[in-house]
Amino acid sequence: MSDISNLHEKIHLQLKEVKHLQNSITKNVDSKIKRKLENGSDELSASGGKKQLTKKQKKNVESEVGEILREFIMNLFEMSKNSFDIDGISETRLQKTKLEVLMTDTNLSNRKIEPFDFALNDKLRDYYFKSETEALRIARLRKQAPVETVKKFHLLLENSRSHVKESIKNQLQESEESLKEIRNIAQEEEEEYTNDTNKTDATESLKELKEKYEDDLIEISDLKKKVPIVDQKLDNLLTVLNNVLENHKKTNNNSK
Repeated sequence: MSDISNLHEKIHLQLKEVKHLQNSITKNVDSKIKRKLENGSDELSASGGKKQLTKKQKKNVESEVGEILREFIMNLFEMSKNSFDIDGISETRLQKTKLEVLMTDTNLSNRKIEPFDFALNDKLRDYYFKSETEALRIARLRKQAPVETVKKFHLLLENSRSHVKESIKNQLQESEESLKEIRNIAQEEEEEYTNDTNKTDATESLKELKEKYEDDLIEISDLKKKVPIVDQKLDNLLTVLNNVLENHKKTNNNSK
């Protein structure tokens, strides 16, 4: 069964405000008792007659009735304390300690407590919720981001490797086709050289073709040397990335 104190919205007050409210009601009641005694000064006797109250009797009546009503008011506040949310006093302490004792505690009465700001409290709750959400998002990123980064980099390297191999293959093919073309031209030039009367121009043309042919041969030779080296470096890098990925997975599994 839920506590009755949680079934309604509480009145938010400071302790000095509760004390002031209790004192105001008590003073108002005392004032009405005094005024009533002054206006109606007769008292019924046992025989049904009336007699005048003396000042002393009025004082005694005022004191006795006032005491009863003050006690009633205090009890009323005590029974109503579940409806109060008092600054600086926990709900547990409020339940365990009589309100009269709390109101006579000078340390509590003199303590300076800022009024509760509900709007500020709502903002703080909102910021707390947002910070919790952000903390969870960052925690997930710490686990997922390295793995995703390694995977993307791994894929990028694989694509780069394929692209490099394809580019080298195309370049070698173009160079071989160029060499074939040079050979054909050289053969044609040589045949023309045999029948050509202007042998000087033909000699120069053959010389240029020979130089181009030699340059292409050197370029092809360099490419054939570099391809295995580049390929090996890519393999090494992929191996390192795979190791990083495996180690990160093991670390995450151990942390769980």
